[in-house]
Amino acid sequence: HKPITVRSVNGAEATTIMGSGIQGDAAVRCVFMTNGASLIGFTLTNGSTRASGNEDRERCGGGLFCMGPDATVSNCIVAGNSAVNNGAGAYNGAYWNCSFVAKSAENSGGGAAWALLWNCALTGNYAGNYGGGARFGWLRNCVLSGNSAAAYGGGARDGEMWGCVLIGNESSMDGGGVYEATLHNCTLAGNYAAHEGGGAWQSVLENCISFYNHAPVDPNVFMGSISFSCTTPDPGGTGNITDEPFFVDPGSGYGTNHVVGNYRLRAGSPCINTGTNQAWMTGATDLDGLPRIMGGMVDMGAYEYGAFQVLGTNLAVIANEEASPSILDGTDYGNVITGTVRVHTFTITNSLTNAVGLGPVTTNASGHATDFVVLSQPASSLAFGTTTAFQVQFAPSAAGVRWTDIQFTNTAMVVPYRFRIQGNGSRTTWMDVNPT
Repeated sequence: HKPITVRSVNGAEATTIMGSGIQGDAAVRCVFMTNGASLIGFTLTNGSTRASGNEDRERCGGGLFCMGPDATVSNCIVAGNSAVNNGAGAYNGAYWNCSFVAKSAENSGGGAAWALLWNCALTGNYAGNYGGGARFGWLRNCVLSGNSAAAYGGGARDGEMWGCVLIGNESSMDGGGVYEATLHNCTLAGNYAAHEGGGAWQSVLENCISFYNHAPVDPNVFMGSISFSCTTPDPGGTGNITDEPFFVDPGSGYGTNHVVGNYRLRAGSPCINTGTNQAWMTGATDLDGLPRIMGGMVDMGAYEYGAFQVLGTNLAVIANEEASPSILDGTDYGNVITGTVRVHTFTITNSLTNAVGLGPVTTNASGHATDFVVLSQPASSLAFGTTTAFQVQFAPSAAGVRWTDIQFTNTAMVVPYRFRIQGNGSRTTWMDVNPT
């Protein structure tokens, strides 16, 4: 096999490779990749595998089958595939910035199996036995949500993870989040297991947060080796804490019915600067693209507390992806009479060790974007230890709650900094009183 690179012109949303989704001798997977080959910017869907034949080549990898880790895939959407054995979405290979969605493996690894994944999302996948999202994977800065397994490891079984978030996964037996895996600086919340270990079962957790999970026995962690982590009850070990992590929003519910929250840390969280530094963190970033170590000591969980952040009124921190506006930080403008305006000032601070480039502040056309106008822009570059401000005007065009999302790109993070603002449009009621 000769390795080649195949790149789409218009990206995954516009370019699809479709297999034949009926398992059996007539099944056709989407892509087979030899070592050294590359695939960039495609949607792969409706692929499947044979029900018999070679255990790996013919029964694994309904969406993609890669000969080894030197086959690379990036910016792809792998959705709606199936496999008789392992890796309904993908088997083997290395993946960057890919999404694995709604896939089913009769054995293990509904999303991916025996794969290396960076900055990927595994959502709504299923495995008939082990690892609804991933099996025997090596994952960095990935999000595993809403995956399920009929036996063990709703989110993942086996393998190793760094800086990942596992939320709303479930297992019909043990290990709603993970089963027999090794996790570094990961966050587990809202996961469910029908028996033991709603968050993690017999796993190694270092610098992790496992909280708000559910199971009849040991809802957050069942046995395993736990150190410098936040969970309850106290698992023993070194450096662990049992205080609530103080997420921006912990979400609600558990398992695949979990309502997703915001798992970044608020100011005052006991997880800030209470982890233990490791060699792998040098040059590493968290899910937001912030340096993995800030303030001299790593935080617990997948997100480092932001030394690059936005402050509202009263200098209250507005977390990235904050979706619940508040009067206290100025993201809620309160009652404003239609035909009048109210202006709020927001301040961007930089406590990183390097300058940060800033893009323009915009609304993202969501909600009632035309009721909000950015009056002044922040500086285009923000040096270490400095601040810059911008102003947003609210002018309600109608009565009732009016909202939109504010965002700006920056060189400190791999994603835009985004938060929601809102106000309530009200009308003045006039009453004529005629004295008698």
